[in-house]
Amino acid sequence: MGDVFESLVGAILIDNEFKYEETKSIVMNMVEPYIKHFTSMSFIEQSPTYKFKEYLDQNNYKKIKLEKVSGEGVVNGEYLYRFKDKSGNIIG
Repeated sequence: MGDVFESLVGAILIDNEFKYEETKSIVMNMVEPYIKHFTSMSFIEQSPTYKFKEYLDQNNYKKIKLEKVSGEGVVNGEYLYRFKDKSGNIIG
């Protein structure tokens, strides 16, 4: 995706006869709505990582154990893990 973006910016720069400020203005007008969306709290709060951290903070967890789930193999090239609190209770 980065290569596509870089190519697009390069094409705009060439079309604008290497005028940096004009190119910057065009690119910023294109990407600013996406930057605002993906950095908004409403988007960030939907993240499972954010929700998990919030859960830990609310329940005052100090020690968490990460355990590889046995017998369930690999999913999409990644091992499955689960979190346990210090008492051995599965979190989530």
